[in-house]
Amino acid sequence: MMFASLGTRVTWLEEKGRLILAPMTSRRIREIRGFQKPKPGEPSMFEESFKERARERRREDPKAAQYDAEFKRKTGKAEKIMKRYRSTFRALAK
Repeated sequence: MMFASLGTRVTWLEEKGRLILAPMTSRRIREIRGFQKPKPGEPSMFEESFKERARERRREDPKAAQYDAEFKRKTGKAEKIMKRYRSTFRALAK
């Protein structure tokens, strides 16, 4: 059994039902990058994540606009009430 020194960065992999810790070497980093590399004609992992975030943003925007419109409507009503009962509120605040 071999132990890495303290502070050594490691990665893990599963092999035949066993979990294996391996030190992070430049070779291992190249292997990991190979998993992430898209095949010819396929979009990269990053492009896909950006597209997914754009789809989420499009779904969220109408919801946010709905809440903003509702908030604006409610604050407009509150302002009208405060104007109408301004003197009453001042008397109550004393």
